[in-house]
Amino acid sequence: MAYKQLQTKQLGFTLMELMVVMTIITLLTGLVGPLAINSLDKAEAKSELLTLKNTLRKVSYRAYILQSPTDMVFKGSEITINFTKSSYEPIKVSNKVLFFKEQTLHFNSYGFVQPLKLQVTYRDQNQELDLGTLINTSVIPEPDE
Repeated sequence: MAYKQLQTKQLGFTLMELMVVMTIITLLTGLVGPLAINSLDKAEAKSELLTLKNTLRKVSYRAYILQSPTDMVFKGSEITINFTKSSYEPIKVSNKVLFFKEQTLHFNSYGFVQPLKLQVTYRDQNQELDLGTLINTSVIPEPDE
């Protein structure tokens, strides 16, 4: 009788139970995976846009500190920073998510930029950065009232 009880006791999972669990895991991965990848792409795009804005401010400050006009050339995913009246080599920056039509920004020796708009393609949407508020207002002192 003791031998018969050992035979009926189940010691593991059946093949059918394992297949059901694997199917559920596959379905959940198929649903959650694309959402996670999309979130990662959004975060990367926001990070590149923030880096671009910080780079624009830094170039403005550097032009003012060095009293040297500076040009930023945008073309495709490439940005080239040329320091006009200094011995610094041009700096090239590549982007993965941001794209630009061909345009050039000129920073004068006071750190002000012209033109005041920058065309950016960000996550397949065309946007226009207002450099007047991003850069030029950051160096103009507020008037006393």
